[in-house]
Amino acid sequence: MTPKRKQAASGLPALPAAAYPHLRQFLRGYLNQDVLPTYGGPAAAAVAFRDDADASQLRALRKELERLQKTVQPMSLEDLNAALALLGSSWVFRSREEFLSLVETLHGQPSGR
Repeated sequence: MTPKRKQAASGLPALPAAAYPHLRQFLRGYLNQDVLPTYGGPAAAAVAFRDDADASQLRALRKELERLQKTVQPMSLEDLNAALALLGSSWVFRSREEFLSLVETLHGQPSGR
């Protein structure tokens, strides 16, 4: 018997965790339930990750983000949030622009703190 794949809110297939290991690690480690008290929000969490990660971790996450953007483009915001939650995100994006801003932040240069 084949296990059922988890689904997003509208019944669309969820993002397979095995295909996004670096994204899952970022979501679970930085966009977890402590994102507000620890970082103040997702943008600051993205900056913290960018500054903490080494070059290979950043490259791997950015590659997954490029693939993710193509996959989630047709999804509603509700489905995007549900799919990200299944990967480990505790943050609920209020708009697609907020999500895209996070992606842009992750593509920026480390601040070198």
